[in-house]
Amino acid sequence: MKNTAFLARLPAIVLTLLLAVGGMLRLDGLGEQSFYHDEIDMLLYADGLIERGTASKQVGSMDRPLATYEALVYPIALSRMLLGESEWAARLPAALFGTAAIAAVFFVGRALFSPAVGLLAAALLCFNPQALIWSKYLWHPQQAQLLALLTAYFVFRALEDRVRPVALAASAVLFSLTYLTWEGTGYLLPAFLIAVVTVRGRDPSWLKEPSVWVAGGAVALVVGFQLGRRMLLSEPFLVVGSGLSNVTTPLPVFLQSIYNPLYYFRNFLWLEDNAVLTLLMVAGIPLCWRLKAYRYVVTLLLADLFLMTNLLPRPAIRYVFHLEPLLILAASAALVQGMAWLRSHLGDAMPPAVKAVLGVSWAATCFGVLAASSPLARLHSINGFSQPTGVHVRPDTYYIDYRSPGEVLRAHLRPGDVVVSLFPDATQHYAGTRGDYFIQVLPRRPVLFDAQSGSPRLIERNIGTPTLTSLADLQEVSARSGRVWIVAVPYSLLYFYGGRSMHEWIADNARVMHESYDARLYLLER
Repeated sequence: MKNTAFLARLPAIVLTLLLAVGGMLRLDGLGEQSFYHDEIDMLLYADGLIERGTASKQVGSMDRPLATYEALVYPIALSRMLLGESEWAARLPAALFGTAAIAAVFFVGRALFSPAVGLLAAALLCFNPQALIWSKYLWHPQQAQLLALLTAYFVFRALEDRVRPVALAASAVLFSLTYLTWEGTGYLLPAFLIAVVTVRGRDPSWLKEPSVWVAGGAVALVVGFQLGRRMLLSEPFLVVGSGLSNVTTPLPVFLQSIYNPLYYFRNFLWLEDNAVLTLLMVAGIPLCWRLKAYRYVVTLLLADLFLMTNLLPRPAIRYVFHLEPLLILAASAALVQGMAWLRSHLGDAMPPAVKAVLGVSWAATCFGVLAASSPLARLHSINGFSQPTGVHVRPDTYYIDYRSPGEVLRAHLRPGDVVVSLFPDATQHYAGTRGDYFIQVLPRRPVLFDAQSGSPRLIERNIGTPTLTSLADLQEVSARSGRVWIVAVPYSLLYFYGGRSMHEWIADNARVMHESYDARLYLLER
């Protein structure tokens, strides 16, 4: 009797331990690395929300409202109001969302499959390298992941066998929040339709329910309003160039020369520690396809990947992080169902020794999968991962150090010095100066044309620093100034933005005053 009671409490005990460990892993070193430039951009909007009551920032002579990530800025602003302006405080919401995702994937796995699937999925997400990275990053991936997982669950519950209006309403609200966190999750909408058709088969009766059309209409209004608002807010700004943020409108990427049909296979399904999970998911298809929940999860995952591969411009690893729990759930269900199938074929009349061996084998297999899908494994040495630097892939990688070059610049900056920066908003945050110029010779990143200032010119898009568009511009600035600081952070983008001639000229004429992770601080003196 006592053993039965303990077994009944075991999932709750294990989940509590996983939440404690997962929370500690996500809070540990939360403020260790400097802010990344995308984080600083979001901080500008959060500060605008705190100071002016609207999520906006000043770009040159223009006030630019936040036209995307609308639901993302509020938790960040609240954390900064309550806990201060440190890296730790700003990133705390992402860590909390990441910890909550562990509990969410357990409950979803338990509801769709079994407690064993839920526990295994929670353990896998707890130690997942990408989850550990994005839980320490104050941008959209972690918040979007949690909301997308909950949306997927409620869509399944709402339309699994009959229409459940309450679950349908919950899915509509959650999807709206997911979309307003990052609009790239809008590709989930057609993916949901494909997945539901896979579950319901030839039964179209759910399409006749008024609540389905009401929920669909509400979601369409949210999406349409967001797209319309973004277009209207962008209208006053003449943008030159394009970047990774241009994901609002689906485009036939498969007709472009840069089309890479294997990008998300290599950078998600075969992404280092995801490789074992992908193999398990594929191996489980013959065994688990009869399960509605398994068909739904796998179809939703693959449909969204297909749509994003073919319709989403400028692919990036972070764009599919919200699908990680679906891959984990599919792999966990395949492993648990596989062990159940093996046990059923061996029969209940197994000798105790065989049962013991089976139990040990089951535990060892789970541990092996967990280890192979965590930072303990170094699968990049065998699976041909396409970006061997480990950026946004391995938790032990320091991406870019904006902090120490900014502190050195702050300490040595003199009146009359000129500052040229690749990311002026990061320089302003850590060095306390906006900087005087931004470098972009090659059209790599969108810039704005500011026609409202006294001298119409191209300005950097985040805080409005005037743009140097040639080596001659930089040489002219250097000739008329006593000292010119060049904040080449990230250093890897100096060649990318400035081109070979500018890169070589700076290397020949400037002294390196400080060097750190992908960061160099140069000084030009006459």
